[in-house]
Amino acid sequence: MKRSARLLALASALALLAACGSGGASGSPTRHGSLSAHEFAVATRIARSEADREAKTITSATATAAEGTLRDSNTGHPCTSGRLLQIKLLGTFNTDTAGVPGGSGPVTELDITADPDSGRACLISVRTDTILPDADAAVLPVS
Repeated sequence: MKRSARLLALASALALLAACGSGGASGSPTRHGSLSAHEFAVATRIARSEADREAKTITSATATAAEGTLRDSNTGHPCTSGRLLQIKLLGTFNTDTAGVPGGSGPVTELDITADPDSGRACLISVRTDTILPDADAAVLPVS
């Protein structure tokens, strides 16, 4: 299946999931799992940006939010707002850790910690083992 067909199928499935999960009391803010509507929008933007830059294919994009800060940044932007977005992209990526000390082959997961107020990633890491999406995370439309 071509990438455009996979992305279209993923977008259709995500739209259906979003439609099914959007029921709530009228007048109350829309929530996506632990994410507010604003956090969902920020997480989606960051996930799309990283996917466009680093991914060959994306099989899953999810995010959760929790209280916390992170000052030890590897991006030059600490997360200081008191909320942290944990974004997980699964798939195949343009990065390979073979030849890097401690590396063990192709990257299968890109983890991003971001500050929802600044909209910037403060920590980016990768994994090379087989992983599953977080069951309680909001699904992000990355296509």
